[in-house]
Amino acid sequence: MRLSEAILLGDTLKIADPTTWISSNGSCGCALGGALLAAGFTAETIRAECMNVGEYIRTTYPWGHIAETPSVKKFWPWLTVNQAREISKLYYNVWHERAHIEELVDYVRSIEPDEVADGWNAPMAESSEVEEVRWK
Repeated sequence: MRLSEAILLGDTLKIADPTTWISSNGSCGCALGGALLAAGFTAETIRAECMNVGEYIRTTYPWGHIAETPSVKKFWPWLTVNQAREISKLYYNVWHERAHIEELVDYVRSIEPDEVADGWNAPMAESSEVEEVRWK
């Protein structure tokens, strides 16, 4: 699944909150947290990975955590910390109604490679599975 598609879908699966990657119950979070939900990951997995990426990554708070997690690297290995930072900034503007989600998605499409990585072909979660995770 392309990151641009995952961000759009993920935005419908949770309440926007650019101050956290994903809440403990998966009900709210940032653009990248929502993208991981859309790709089929649980809130618990996302949060655990963010806490286990290493102290040197934590120093790039907050964008380094999620950009360097195994889940993000599996699906979107091309994503850099700086690009994740830009996505976070744009999502913050969406949250404050200074931009539209489509503008964020346009940025992501501009940085996505044309070729897809193996992880991108993984099946996406069924919406019922995501809802179950979201409201635990």
